[in-house]
Amino acid sequence: MFKLIKRSQIRVGIKEAEEFQSINNFEGQRTIDEKHLRELIEKMNDGRFLDGDIAVATLLYKQNEKVLMNGQHITLAILNSKKQIIATLKEYECPTAEDASLLFRQFDSHRSRSLNNCVKVEANALGIKWPGKIVTLILGAGLEKDMKYYLTKEKKIECLKEYIKEGNFINKLLTKQGRIMTKEAKHLLRIATITAMMLTYEKSASDSEDFWIPVIFGENLKKEDPRYKIRNYLMQTSIGRGRGASHITDIATTKEMISKCIHAWNAFRNGASTELRYYHRAPIPKAI
Repeated sequence: MFKLIKRSQIRVGIKEAEEFQSINNFEGQRTIDEKHLRELIEKMNDGRFLDGDIAVATLLYKQNEKVLMNGQHITLAILNSKKQIIATLKEYECPTAEDASLLFRQFDSHRSRSLNNCVKVEANALGIKWPGKIVTLILGAGLEKDMKYYLTKEKKIECLKEYIKEGNFINKLLTKQGRIMTKEAKHLLRIATITAMMLTYEKSASDSEDFWIPVIFGENLKKEDPRYKIRNYLMQTSIGRGRGASHITDIATTKEMISKCIHAWNAFRNGASTELRYYHRAPIPKAI
């Protein structure tokens, strides 16, 4: 667990702000919010800024490297406004990458860390090397599959480690040389389809690969093949307009898209055809 080792009140001027910015290299650090930065500069310039919070962590697992965990906007505003402020400096020690990820998620007092910000840091702590979009999709699909919609952000992030096995499989299918195949797999880059991929993987990893690879590329498929039908459906349907498919002709709910993917999978496993029928009052079918 991370540990607070020192808390102090300090004056932060240009020199100190530059020193803090020099260690602002923590993986997963948020991009600068220009609007928030401008607001801080204005407050400093007209005397409305009261005090600030800055946090620095010593990463014991990285040869005691020091990184700025909180305060990047405040220190940048000081450099822009040329003002001096009073700040509370908190200094922490993090024995492991998981501890650093947990600490990073705690600083939401001014500009909340988004789920994506925190997931990126957690993925790094877990040694996950998937592209960022794949990480986000895997976590979202896992939460959808397990119906963990109402967990707090903190608890959702902690679930990422539960989906590494399925995530490695899906990442292998949807990426090439570490990059997402956005052109070939665009119709699968949605939480609904990733959820379905997880459900099929749980039943059979080898059959799941045989099912989804043709759905990605569309090669050597006959019109009665369930994989042909679900591929066409996914190419023409979106959860929201303009998202996930090149030629959108229909809009579906997440439940409908998952259901039709599982209907196609079940037909494939049975060596049968399917019309991909969907009844909105029926539950999502069980994958066989």
